[in-house]
Amino acid sequence: MTAAITIARSSAPEERAQFSDMYGSADLVAFVPLDDVAAYANLAPSGARAVEVLSTRTQLTAPEQTLDAVEFRVMPFDDPIIDGIVDLTDGRTPRGGTEALLSPDVADQLAVEIGDTVELVRPSGMYEFVGLGTLTQAPDTALFAMADFPRERLRDDRLNARTLVDFPNDPSPEQLDQYRSLGALIAPRLQPEINDGTSADVPAVALAWGWVAGALALAAVGVIATAAFASSTGRQLVTVGQLSANGSTTGLIRRTLALQGSWTGAFGSLTAIAIALIALRLTPTEFFEQLMGRRISSWRIDFVALTAIAVTGIGAATIAAAIPARTAARIPTLTALAGRRPAGVVPRRLIPTGLTLFTAGTGLLVIVAAASADNTGTAAANVLAALAVLGGLAVIAGMCCASPLAIDAIGHVGARLPGIYRLGSRSIARSRTRNAGALTAIALTGATAIAATTAVSSTLLVDHNQPPLVPNDTVIINSLATQSQPDGSQIVQPLDIEPALLAAVEQIVPDAEISTRRIAIADTSEQPARHMQFTLADDATLEMLGLSDNDKAAFEQTGTITNQPWMVVNDADRLDFPIQQDGQLRSIEAAVPRDPLDSLAGSWAAIMSEQQAIALDLTIIDSGIVLRSPEPLTNSQLHELDELQSRWIAGLDAFVEPGDQARPATDPNTWVEQNLTYNTQPTQFPQALVDGIAVSVALVLTLLIVAAALALAATESRDERNILMAIGASPSTLRRLAAIKALVLAMSAALMAIPTGFIPTAATITATNDNPIAFPWATTLGLLIAVPALTAVAALGGSTLTHRRQNRNLATPAND
Repeated sequence: MTAAITIARSSAPEERAQFSDMYGSADLVAFVPLDDVAAYANLAPSGARAVEVLSTRTQLTAPEQTLDAVEFRVMPFDDPIIDGIVDLTDGRTPRGGTEALLSPDVADQLAVEIGDTVELVRPSGMYEFVGLGTLTQAPDTALFAMADFPRERLRDDRLNARTLVDFPNDPSPEQLDQYRSLGALIAPRLQPEINDGTSADVPAVALAWGWVAGALALAAVGVIATAAFASSTGRQLVTVGQLSANGSTTGLIRRTLALQGSWTGAFGSLTAIAIALIALRLTPTEFFEQLMGRRISSWRIDFVALTAIAVTGIGAATIAAAIPARTAARIPTLTALAGRRPAGVVPRRLIPTGLTLFTAGTGLLVIVAAASADNTGTAAANVLAALAVLGGLAVIAGMCCASPLAIDAIGHVGARLPGIYRLGSRSIARSRTRNAGALTAIALTGATAIAATTAVSSTLLVDHNQPPLVPNDTVIINSLATQSQPDGSQIVQPLDIEPALLAAVEQIVPDAEISTRRIAIADTSEQPARHMQFTLADDATLEMLGLSDNDKAAFEQTGTITNQPWMVVNDADRLDFPIQQDGQLRSIEAAVPRDPLDSLAGSWAAIMSEQQAIALDLTIIDSGIVLRSPEPLTNSQLHELDELQSRWIAGLDAFVEPGDQARPATDPNTWVEQNLTYNTQPTQFPQALVDGIAVSVALVLTLLIVAAALALAATESRDERNILMAIGASPSTLRRLAAIKALVLAMSAALMAIPTGFIPTAATITATNDNPIAFPWATTLGLLIAVPALTAVAALGGSTLTHRRQNRNLATPAND
């Protein structure tokens, strides 16, 4: 928690620092070119200075390689307004129109050093590399910066132009309001209402919910610590008896034992905080800058948060020690001096108490989940976070109430079993205080695994219930231009696919069968702005969709097949929906798929034959290209498509070179769609991997807890072990006894963990949406069978090694 809070605070710059990192010493930023700055009333009063910064995310092409997603910047480096935007690490800033400053990764890819000349194809020319640096606000961004570059060589539709203005005097509040109304960005130093210590990047909502996880984690650790302190107080029973015999009161003994938890918590919390801060100080900040994607100028330590962490840790440890201390302090003096811990009757009030706490906790979590969907404000989030903590703690408390009852039930059931099973069960029941804590800790681990896999399984179930956009072997390059008209209608026009995009997709999906995707456009309401796109069903499209024979017959009869949810169903396999024809609305019939489809979702959810489209006099245009691979796309290919998609959205090529095809003037009312559609479901997290991770983590933690419990039990039950050895118990009997104890504890904990983890999670998911709930059968079987069995095997092996080192004839304190 210390490291997370410090990194979050330090990597999220303050408002003033963030502004200066992005815009230097500017007082105002106008998102218009310098030539248009006069359109702002009083924007440039006498004595004001203004400079223009051009930027675009583009592709740089060298003779033998291509660099993707490079930030191309043009700004006057000799003007003090832009000081601080670029962090210069070596060399100098560029001058004129042929010098360039590169980020380290760009320089490495081009294999150049300061003083070398770089030849580029796009933008064409020879450029001298004079400096090395990064963007202060985004140090991991690939950068190619120049002081001057012809604006006509940059595409307007890929260009961001900003005008930075420096005022001679601070503007009046009225002027600031005027600038804001015109869309200008004002420097925070001119706005007194901005708190210099706040950061929009780390909202209080996120930090508040971070405390939910931290508090519940400490509660879980506290349960484990309680078991440890329960055993340690058992080892100190003789000391407790001596204190009591010398006149110490019950309160003094209780405070003495609880103080051990306080000192342990203080030492552990302060040590953890110190280790975290030292580790942050010794780790290069470049690592965290790359991790967070922003610059860390210095570590900002939140002492209030660190104090809260220390207090929380001390409090958790104190409570964990105080609970068993109350029991130990009430043990009679002679019994304590003898080192015995009497086992009293389990209070039956724990049953209604535990059920009430569990029900109330689940109810609070449901309320928080339902309210969180509608509330995003800071104050509301803080209240919900507090309620979430209370709900989680109530569920854990309900489990704690059930643990002594479970241990008591183990003793009663074991009394009816023969031989070593009876001995193991009674041994567990005699150390109820210690074993109840261990049982709760194991159950809490299992409940967490059940909750996590329930949430993930339900999410995957929803995803798998939805049809994929396209089959696993298909990639679609969509290419359309939609122009808005003054009357609110829209005109959809074809758009040529960028050759670079097509070449990149063909390289990722070689040997693909290529076909043209065509669509028919129809108005489906009296409002002309609303239209629908029907994919024309040529042979390649029908083969790709994987229609069954029944659905093919229905499609041939109606000429249309659709899966649009908003249409009105007339019967089980037909839909009627309105379509405009000759200015009149009429209904056409469409078939509904009866059998599962490889794909019929998104823009592919309405398929029409070309004959039907012609008969309805619909507009038919090309809308892209379909590439179908001979084999399903691999995860590696999907990853490459993801990267290509992100690069393409950022803009592949922003330059204009002689010989380029003329581009139409940019129309602000035209929306250009050129992207990729492919099925990403194969990259989903496999359910088997989710279950495997959950069971593995639960197994490791269970082994640790059981090992600690059995080790402490061995220390406390020395007399019992000596008696067994004296009456002739073999080492194999003692080993099997340890294995049975581990098996019973792990299996009993699993039985408690399943409802404890599933019920609150299922109720919370149901409160937030209507998605189906998937029961985690694999994780459940793993907790009920695999974890207990492996835990028993581990206990058997550990006991074997222990007994091999010991001389069974020396049952003395020295041997222990």
